[in-house]
Amino acid sequence: MDCPWGASRVSRFSPQGDLLDVIQLPVAQPTSCAFGGSDLRRLFITTASIGLDAAANANGLAGAVFAVDLDIGGLPAARFAG
Repeated sequence: MDCPWGASRVSRFSPQGDLLDVIQLPVAQPTSCAFGGSDLRRLFITTASIGLDAAANANGLAGAVFAVDLDIGGLPAARFAG
């Protein structure tokens, strides 16, 4: 997943670089993504409000965490072995 700053979206790409899916957000500044839930099919998206004036954050959602249920899941985190 790709969370471009200022783009109001999260994009999913294939290993070959093809754009597969886009999740539009009601805020401008996504910051990070993490998979969660028992089957890793819930995507948590953090956002930022830093540097936004009142007009850019008119809906008051900048800085919130969003959760989106997906048809595909993430991979479990690799555990540190040492």
